[in-house]
Amino acid sequence: MRRPGGRIHSCWFGDVVGELGAQWISGGTSANPIFTLAAMEGLLKSPLPARPDMDSQFLALTSDGRAIDSNTAYTGYTLFSQMKNDAFSLFSIDTDKGHGTLKNFLGQRIKDAVASVEDSKRYDIVRVLAGLTNTIKT
Repeated sequence: MRRPGGRIHSCWFGDVVGELGAQWISGGTSANPIFTLAAMEGLLKSPLPARPDMDSQFLALTSDGRAIDSNTAYTGYTLFSQMKNDAFSLFSIDTDKGHGTLKNFLGQRIKDAVASVEDSKRYDIVRVLAGLTNTIKT
């Protein structure tokens, strides 16, 4: 076995090992050593100012830091929640796995959902769905 698995990947950068992993930090407090290190290295951006269109607690950002409007983000969140519920139902009933993998199931459902979204929102909906897919844990 070359690599035992998991979300962290060790990579050599010259004579130093770098750990590549998740693109977020859970628990943004000084008690979290990863958060503290990121703050010391200047990797954290300033908090976003309050937005008048934020009527919910769900905030989705693109990788360049642009906030996706709350209606579009919530639409993506709602679509993903339904997909996740459908997957749970399917995978808990059909234990033979004749339906394929969870990855393939979600990939097809995302493709189907995105096809029905209006063109102007499609790019951002895909970003929300892809980000939420990264939150699935085994």
